[in-house]
Amino acid sequence: MPKKEFTVTGNVISGIIGGLIFFLLLFFLRSFPFALIMAILIFIAGLIIFRKNKTEINFHLEGIKEEELRKTVKEGLDKVKEMRVISLKIKDKNVREKVDDIFNIVEKIFDDFKKDPADIKTSRQFLNYYLDSTIKIIKKYIEISDQNINSETVRLTLSRTERLLDSIKIAFEKQLSHLLQNDILDLDSEVEVLEKTLKMEGLGD
Repeated sequence: MPKKEFTVTGNVISGIIGGLIFFLLLFFLRSFPFALIMAILIFIAGLIIFRKNKTEINFHLEGIKEEELRKTVKEGLDKVKEMRVISLKIKDKNVREKVDDIFNIVEKIFDDFKKDPADIKTSRQFLNYYLDSTIKIIKKYIEISDQNINSETVRLTLSRTERLLDSIKIAFEKQLSHLLQNDILDLDSEVEVLEKTLKMEGLGD
């Protein structure tokens, strides 16, 4: 089950509610200990509520089932692990490093899926075509290069494949950057909300 996380917005709202409860109880009941305990309980309850809602809303709105998320990530990472083992057969060190770089990026993409399941929906092309095609090309490259055939045609094909690996790396880097853009926007929104709240409370600049 995805890890439930506290949000900055949820923390701020819970803190505001807890603070209001504290001052109201203190004003009407004149009991500092009771007001403080109730404020803390309300604050904790607010954190739990907002944390719970975040997880449920994400999966509901994104249309990604937990089982689908686990299956997608597992299958993708299994492919990467398989290719890391196979890539050890590549004799050329530079080519092997290119392949490792590609799959380092792919692992980061699947890590992003675990943190933000909605990104799976926008990555169907990556999942259904680019990754499998890349793996197929690398396997064929290894298969042909292992035969040690001294042919101009073979050399040109292998050289062309090696150049293609650079393009594949760039494409996957762009894919990762695109996925992380949502996280950047989310962070900007959280920061903006917190800054406005701090100013409203007279705690900002």
